Amino acid sequence: MRVEVRKKDLANATKKLLKTADCRSNIPVLACLLAEIENGKLRLTTTNLEVTGWAEIPVKAQDGEGKFVFPIKKLEKIVSKAKSNSIVLEVEETEGSRKVIIDIGKTSFSFKEPFPVEEFPEVERSFESLLEMDAETFLNISKKLLPFTSKDEGRYKLDFINIEAKKDALHFVATDGHYLAWYKVDWEELPDEEFQVSVNRKVVPLFKTFLSDSPVVEVGIIHKEDSKVVIRAGNCYLSWRHFDGVYPDWRSAIPGDNPDKAIFCRKTLLEAIDEVSVIFEKDSVPAGKLEIFDKELTLSAKVITDGEEAVSKIEIDSNVQREPIVIGFNLNHLSTTLKTFSKETIKMSFDTGYQTSEGIVAPVLFTCSREPELKIVVMPMKV
Repeated sequence: MRVEVRKKDLANATKKLLKTADCRSNIPVLACLLAEIENGKLRLTTTNLEVTGWAEIPVKAQDGEGKFVFPIKKLEKIVSKAKSNSIVLEVEETEGSRKVIIDIGKTSFSFKEPFPVEEFPEVERSFESLLEMDAETFLNISKKLLPFTSKDEGRYKLDFINIEAKKDALHFVATDGHYLAWYKVDWEELPDEEFQVSVNRKVVPLFKTFLSDSPVVEVGIIHKEDSKVVIRAGNCYLSWRHFDGVYPDWRSAIPGDNPDKAIFCRKTLLEAIDEVSVIFEKDSVPAGKLEIFDKELTLSAKVITDGEEAVSKIEIDSNVQREPIVIGFNLNHLSTTLKTFSKETIKMSFDTGYQTSEGIVAPVLFTCSREPELKIVVMPMKV
């Protein structure tokens, strides 16, 4: 069997698929791609068993059909050296063994096929399309919400971004139990039915590469024994296992009636957080205290064991007039929250009725009037 493809198509596919191979696994075949030649196209697949990627490339010429396995790193390196606009991939069978030949124009390479095709994991590819949306919007929302997912793999219900398609809107939600981010996208066209899919936090860093060549991303799901989510961008696909359990009731975590507020400049508070955080060691929990009264916010941090303390003051606008209120935060959570917004004027809403001797103990809501689609809830710390 023999196939000729454009170098540009093959280089683009191998660059992307290298990211879903597992070149450090104790299962050597996972460092390879599966190449399948059929029906006028070359399909390339890589997987690390958690995430699978594949690409379908049009062929310039084809002689026969078949499949073979080849190391993805080696193929990507060879293709990157090619000066010709076309590359030929060929498989020869001789005396019970198979040889993979790669012709890049002036140079031809010949390798023994490293593994039988049967050793490559079985991949299910047919899927039901559920949603199409602007690829850049999908990428930006995913990047914004990624920090709010849990990094603890033991908390498997929280290590992904939850996407809910409801009649009112499309909702992206992420939480690690300490803070929660919710991004709402209004429908241009209502979906045929409501659905829910999960975006594994491990695949979000791959989106920038996989979505780079397509203005639209298609989201679907594979239905088999284990449901899998699939996204398609142009001729490239990514799939991962779908969490099909019950996601926490995130709507109940969004405060709807916090009567008190403080409005401030995002950049100014971020600078204050960065400055006072200097006193904390890298692995310590940077606990900070916000004291709000009238037109001033005082941010203070203290290392109790060393007696070190840092205090910063910024101007704000608030309706706290009778007495100062105190809110304690993990400053890393507060910093991440502020960096997620892209506009500068931020409103922090809270309820002074929940102030105790240890500060506000109810969820605090962060919003921006110029970015109304994004809401972030942060649980205070006791101070």
